[in-house]
Amino acid sequence: ALLVIDLIVIFSPKIPGLSYTGGLGMTGWIKIPGIGLTFQPVELAKLITIFFIATLGSQYNGRIDTVRDYVKLCGMLSIPFLAVVAMGDLGSGLVVLVSGAIVICMSGARREWVLSTLALLVGLVALILALDSVFDSLLGHDVLIKQYQMNRLTVFIDPDNADSDDAYNLQQSLIAVGSGGFFGKGLGHATQSAGGFLPEFHTDFVFAFLSETFGFCGSFLLLCLYVLLILSTIRVAFKCESLFLRLSCVGIVGMWAFQTFENIGMCIGMMPITGIPLPFISFGSSSMMIQLLTVGIVQSIWRHRSGAA
Repeated sequence: ALLVIDLIVIFSPKIPGLSYTGGLGMTGWIKIPGIGLTFQPVELAKLITIFFIATLGSQYNGRIDTVRDYVKLCGMLSIPFLAVVAMGDLGSGLVVLVSGAIVICMSGARREWVLSTLALLVGLVALILALDSVFDSLLGHDVLIKQYQMNRLTVFIDPDNADSDDAYNLQQSLIAVGSGGFFGKGLGHATQSAGGFLPEFHTDFVFAFLSETFGFCGSFLLLCLYVLLILSTIRVAFKCESLFLRLSCVGIVGMWAFQTFENIGMCIGMMPITGIPLPFISFGSSSMMIQLLTVGIVQSIWRHRSGAA
């Protein structure tokens, strides 16, 4: 049932009457009739996928004994992942994949199976990159990888020689982070964002804006708060008697950790540029609602940690 709900949520922007196209041609949103509320369903799908995989993983009582069961779990995770990718949101798809994979690992998957899966994924990505240009030239349009996605990968590999908007975005982000110094320029004095040089400083590159404004000290404090949140949630997870609740907590931690690492990493050139928001910081009502919901879920799990079936 959770899988069906997950897929309905993911593909809801394709439902006539619900689909909504925002500013700059943004897709993947729905607009609820009557009240005019817009929402990005993939944010909710991230959480549903965690519960879905945690439900499956809890059936093995902390130990996955056969390769068949492990492959079954991986196959079930691939369904929402591929559905999100099919909707054109690779960044959110990676969040779904990573958080679900962490739940599978904590469900009792053997280390050699996990390492083999990672090696297989690396090989598959390399094959896709090698065949992408071949398919594009044969069919005359982007098939496997969109051009903007390839541009972002090129910028990540060689930012100095890349010539695209993404290269400009990364350069301005690095300038913003570096110019903040130790204590930052202070509120209202962040010249990169105020001058319009730093793009999307309220969403994708919000960490660069914060670094310029509050400097190394402010950035370090923010990272400490994230570490405190993650460690506290891990503590909640291991205090749970219910394996399902424990796996759900672990999945939420995985979602927070990956989104934080990816967003900050792309601002400083350590990760490819994606549209993944920084949890609790990036502007966006859909993301903020789901992040606050996850905090409420973790608090509820802590309250019912004993005696939960």
